[in-house]
Amino acid sequence: TQEAADSPAFVSKIDVDDPRLMAPENMVKTIQAICRETGQPVWVDAVVVAGSIGLTQGLTWLRAMVLGWLDDLHLKKIWQYVETGGVIGLLIVLAVSPMLTVLLALVVTLVMAVVALVVRAADKVLDESRRRPCPTCGARVRQEALLCWKCKKDLEPACWLAPESSAGAFTRMRETVAEWMAARRSEPVG
Repeated sequence: TQEAADSPAFVSKIDVDDPRLMAPENMVKTIQAICRETGQPVWVDAVVVAGSIGLTQGLTWLRAMVLGWLDDLHLKKIWQYVETGGVIGLLIVLAVSPMLTVLLALVVTLVMAVVALVVRAADKVLDESRRRPCPTCGARVRQEALLCWKCKKDLEPACWLAPESSAGAFTRMRETVAEWMAARRSEPVG
């Protein structure tokens, strides 16, 4: 009706702390009185009453179930639950552990493969950064190379592998390499 549409909503007019709702002798009559005060139509009255009765019955049943379960709960029953849960949990762990082991092995294998690929890529980048172009053909050769891998021409090493601290043996090796390179240059090409 127009009167109901103009009146404020039923829910907005209800005060949950209303003393009439705290412990009414007759909940149905109390709700009907509130509906009349707010000007709600009859069907709202019926829905509210039915909903209240349904919720009250449902909560009463739920409370009875919980209290009944708590009344039956004793220390012996708690230990039975713990033992049953422990046995079932152990059986589940025993059934699942081979799969978990295989899964762990696969994960470790994949991680190690990724680490190996990353190390290999880093080593390749580092090696490439240490190379220099061959003056003859432009191929990338190592700094300490004596011979180009592509054009097979002699190269002057840009650096030596051994540190300068081992001067005696290193000097002899350098002299030997220099002699070898000089002899090779003097040979006729062809």
